[in-house]
Amino acid sequence: MDPQRESPQSGGGGRGGVWRRMKRNAGMILGGRAVFGLVNLAAAALAVRAVGIEAFGVVILLQAYVRLIAGLLKFQSWAAVTKFGAEALASGRDEDFRRLIGFTIRLDLIGLAASIGLGLLCAPLVGRWLEWPPEAVALAPWFVLTIPFITAATPTGALRLFDRFAVMVRQHAYNALVRFIGAALVLWLGGGLEHLILVWILASLLSGFQLMLAAAGELRRRRLAPQMLGSWSALSEGFPRIWRFVIVLNATSLMDTILTHATVLAVGGALGPTAAGLFGVVRQMTESLNRLSSLLGPIIFPEFAWMEARGDRRAIARLLWRTLALAGAGLSAFCLVLFLAGELLLTVLFGAEAAPAAGLLTVVGLSAALMALGFAIEPVMLTIRKEKALLWSAIISTALFLAALWPFMGWFGLIGAGFALLLRQGIVFLHRLFILYRALVLKPRRAG
Repeated sequence: MDPQRESPQSGGGGRGGVWRRMKRNAGMILGGRAVFGLVNLAAAALAVRAVGIEAFGVVILLQAYVRLIAGLLKFQSWAAVTKFGAEALASGRDEDFRRLIGFTIRLDLIGLAASIGLGLLCAPLVGRWLEWPPEAVALAPWFVLTIPFITAATPTGALRLFDRFAVMVRQHAYNALVRFIGAALVLWLGGGLEHLILVWILASLLSGFQLMLAAAGELRRRRLAPQMLGSWSALSEGFPRIWRFVIVLNATSLMDTILTHATVLAVGGALGPTAAGLFGVVRQMTESLNRLSSLLGPIIFPEFAWMEARGDRRAIARLLWRTLALAGAGLSAFCLVLFLAGELLLTVLFGAEAAPAAGLLTVVGLSAALMALGFAIEPVMLTIRKEKALLWSAIISTALFLAALWPFMGWFGLIGAGFALLLRQGIVFLHRLFILYRALVLKPRRAG
C-alpha cells in the first residue's frame, strides 16, 4: 500500500478494529502516564533532597507560569488537523491536507510568538511578585523559550491522526527520565537551584523536539510535507468555517484554563487560606479524573473524524453511547468509594486536619466524574461541527458557576464551592448530550 494512502482505518475500519485501536492506544497512554508518573515522582523526591522544598517550589512555580502563558495563547490547531485532515485524506485530497498543515503551522507560530513575547515581558514582574531568587529570575526567560516544545499543537495533531500515539508515550518518557537523571546528578554533585532549573528546561526541550521530529518524519514518509506559501485564504480553501472552528475552540479552551486557576483564588479570598488548602487537597485527589478527559479524548477523536469523513454518523452514535455506558459504570464505582471512604482516605493521606473535607471530596469527585464521563462528547461535537454549541455551553455554565460560587460558599461553607463546580459540570454535560442526541439520533446524516 502506498504510504501516502495509509490511514488508521487500513488496519480494520469495522467496530472491532476501532475498539482494538482504542484499547491499544488507551493502554499505551494511561500505562505510560502511570509508569512515568512514578518516575516523575521519584525525580521530584530527588530534587527536594538536592535543593530543599522551598527551592523546588520555585521550579514548580516557574513551570506553572510557563504553562499558564502557553495555555492562554495557544490555538487548538491539533483539533483542526484531526477534524479537517481526516476529511481531506479520506477523499484523496492530499494537496488540501498539505495546505491544512501549513495553515495550522502558521497559527501555531502566531500563538508561540505571542506567548513567548508575553512570557518574557511578564517574567520579571511575576518573579518580583512571587519573590523568586535572582538565579530563577535570570533563567526564567530561558524557561519561557521552551513553550514551542511544550505545546507542539500541529505535530501532535498529525501524530494522533495517523495513530502514532506511541510517540506521545515516548515524549512523557523522555521528560520523566531526563528529570530523574538530572535531579540525581544535581544531588550527587551538590548542585543548586539554577542547575535544577536547567534540568527541567532540558527535559522540555528534548521531549518536545523528539515529538516534532517524529511528526516531520511521518509527514515526509507519507509525502504530505506542509505547504507554507500562499495567502491565508489560499491555505484555508476547501475547509469551510475553519476560522470559526479554531477561534471558537480556542475561546472554549481559554475559559476552562482561566477557571481552573480562578476557583482556588476565590475559595481562599472568601474562606481563608485553610479552606484554600483543603480545596487544593481535594483537587489533587480528583486531578486524575479531570485529566482523563484530556488524555482519552484525543485518542477517540481520530476515530470519530474518520467515521464522519465516511458520512457514517450512526457508527459515531454507536461508539459514543458504548463509551458512555462503559465509562459510567466505572465512574459510578469510583464515586461510591469516595462517598463511603472519603474521610478515611483524606486522613490516611494528608492527616486528621484534612478529614473535614470529606463532603467536599464527594461533591468535587462527582463533578470530576461527570467531566471524565464526557471525554468522548467534545470530540464528537468537534467532528460534527458543533463547536459553537461547545462554546455556548462553556459560557452559560461558567456564568452560572460564577453567579452561584459566592452565595453557595456563604450558605454552605467550603462544600458550597463543590456544589458550584458540580452545577457547572452538570450543565455542560447535559447541554452537550442534548445537542448530540438531536444531531445523532433525531437528525442523523445519511451514511455516504
